[in-house]
Amino acid sequence: MKALLWPMLDNKFLKHPGMGLKLMLPIELTRFIEREEREFYQRARLDKQNMITSFEWTGQALYDLANARVKACAKPDAKPSFQALFDPGITDSRLLDSFKILRVPRRLFKFLYALIVRHCNEHTDENPSWQISPGTFESTLALALRDQDAFDRGTGAG
Repeated sequence: MKALLWPMLDNKFLKHPGMGLKLMLPIELTRFIEREEREFYQRARLDKQNMITSFEWTGQALYDLANARVKACAKPDAKPSFQALFDPGITDSRLLDSFKILRVPRRLFKFLYALIVRHCNEHTDENPSWQISPGTFESTLALALRDQDAFDRGTGAG
């Protein structure tokens, strides 16, 4: 990826008349950029680019995205609700606050996958539970936030 992108970060290339680029690149590339020599910074002139180091989604936008995915998986005439997956003790405002902390779709869906797997492993076919409990939600969220914090500090896997 570096071999493809570094030539594109040249300021002369990016300032070419009549052309504009919007690159949505993984955050992991910033570690490589930070290790570059002075020559790279003089050529790329990142201070002149409109770089946004991190996109952060609102809790509402992430909730809408998760709700849209649930609806996309439903039968054509069904009208499922994302909230229906959760015990009534987990309010919409709690979901929105939690999703805001997760910041991006990648982390949200990684969390939701872990949450659903954990919920399914806690119940049997003979005694199913169709809603995720507040305890399962909070403990799985705590693990996801711990992993996110470790990643943000550069000590964990993405």
